[in-house]
Amino acid sequence: MALASTAHARTLFEECIFAAVIRNTGWAARRTRAMLQAALAVLLILGLGRLAVRPVLRLASSTHTPEVFVAATILTVIVTATVTHAAGLSAALGAFLVGLLFAETESRYDIEVNIEPFKGLLLGLFFMSIGMSIDLRAVAESPGWIA
Repeated sequence: MALASTAHARTLFEECIFAAVIRNTGWAARRTRAMLQAALAVLLILGLGRLAVRPVLRLASSTHTPEVFVAATILTVIVTATVTHAAGLSAALGAFLVGLLFAETESRYDIEVNIEPFKGLLLGLFFMSIGMSIDLRAVAESPGWIA
């Protein structure tokens, strides 16, 4: 039996959540609000995504034009990444979540085949964006963390 399924663990979890909500002052309030906002954004993306992704992909697939299908796929990724970024989360998380949604559709193999030519370009763009987000001053101040 998993720890999370025991009554004691559930009660302890509920008390921790209640305590976090009760002492919403200063930093704790901002952290709790940010966590709730992040959870809401993820749940909305997964919930609405399950309803919207399949019809969008079916519509794009019905055109029998690979360009439209690729455009719909990439647009879905961009919209989801924008939503997660607007919620204060990483855009990469949005891309990951929409990837999970794509994996549940009947179009998953078509997506994989059609995105294959862009994989190298998108991977390079990803690593370039990660490299550009490195704080070089922080690295210079504590080089021991790198080693």
